[in-house]
Amino acid sequence: MKNLSSKKFSLIISSIAACSIPFMATTITSCSSSHKIQFANFESYMDNDLIGHLQDSYDVQFQWFTVAEMIETKFKDTYDVAIPCGYELIKLYKKGWLQEIDWQELIGMDDPMSLYSEVGKKAIKQMNDAFINYCGLPADFNLLDYGVPYFAQSFSFVYKGEEIQFYKSTGNHEKVDEPTWADIFYTIGPKSKYGDRFNGKTAMLDDSKSIYDAARIVETIEQNPEHPELATNVMPANSSIDSLKETFKSLTSKAQSNWYRLSTDSGQIARILADHGEHGYNAALAWSGDALYAAQGAGEYDSYTGDQMHVVKPKGASLDEIDFIVINKKNANNPEKLSRIYDAIYDICFDGYNQEDILKKDGDRYKYWSMQNWDTVSYVPLLDKIYREVSNPASKYWDDYADDDDMATRNLMTSLISIPDQVFAKSLFGLPLTDLQNSDTHWAWLETRGNF
Repeated sequence: MKNLSSKKFSLIISSIAACSIPFMATTITSCSSSHKIQFANFESYMDNDLIGHLQDSYDVQFQWFTVAEMIETKFKDTYDVAIPCGYELIKLYKKGWLQEIDWQELIGMDDPMSLYSEVGKKAIKQMNDAFINYCGLPADFNLLDYGVPYFAQSFSFVYKGEEIQFYKSTGNHEKVDEPTWADIFYTIGPKSKYGDRFNGKTAMLDDSKSIYDAARIVETIEQNPEHPELATNVMPANSSIDSLKETFKSLTSKAQSNWYRLSTDSGQIARILADHGEHGYNAALAWSGDALYAAQGAGEYDSYTGDQMHVVKPKGASLDEIDFIVINKKNANNPEKLSRIYDAIYDICFDGYNQEDILKKDGDRYKYWSMQNWDTVSYVPLLDKIYREVSNPASKYWDDYADDDDMATRNLMTSLISIPDQVFAKSLFGLPLTDLQNSDTHWAWLETRGNF
């Protein structure tokens, strides 16, 4: 297998360098003028060439953040555009800060659903229904009225080396072909015969939402093991520090000190998973884009074949998420600026959607910005034109990533670009919150932190 290009790694470096600029620039230059489009996004979550294009063509200035909750602190007064995950979109919507999307101006149609793949349509609908059912929203609420789908994410267990057999978390060594999250954590824990293989060599994102959601799903599976499809990650309304400790014990009881290597940097998780050497990790609980990046070598190592790396998407409740592009309502009174915002969103999400060959290239880059951006970020695409190409192992897209016809390798990569047909996890979707929940308590502050 060839060593892949370091385009994404270069993007990470340039983005990190750029992230320190806005704070200085807003002090000594006119970067904060009302003419500029202040665009908030995660670092390394957009193609570097596309960033330059948006800056030059639409006077966009990027503001980088590291956790989704940071959006709320600056959105009302500072950000014109942001890319929040679904539950953050709902928070902004409930505060009345979101501009309703004019799909006629953006794409020339009133109903954009036809632009998305069947998988994407289902994911959007599942998320929309979850919000209505669990957030007290009106029955006619529509996510697409307030957000433009950017990418989807799916949380999976990815591991390297020889394939393993999973076991029921009940501890009776019963084998299972379709493991739940509870089965996965049990199988890689110290009570399993695979314990030595994964002890201290499993990476996991140190993110309050991801860790809590996984722990809560495991907890509810263990409360009703015969019906994992009923598992939920909804935080109980009467939550307390003690109840959070009990939830986290669903994971900590299956491990011991330093069993999981935690990091707040998903890019670092991808790189240590991609490392073929002694410093590389054997497994990770990671979002799909980071897992795919690792499978491709993370810009530093040889890519992995289908028998070297495996992805497991658990049965039952899944940790799937959609990120959206949203517009600040304050731009409603600035038609010229709002028009530029729509033009920028079009280039990011829809450029080339009505063209015959979305994979067409101009030199080293793709002709259409939507495809160029996906090629860098690699999360689950929702636009039908892109999804059909990159989720198909036989697509010519994958010719760039394999020197041979190893379909197992291509199947590994394409399996990371699909949203599983599972129950959509509810997550912390803005339910009536207690003071504890409103604090967005980071799990690492709890006593259970010492158990990992």
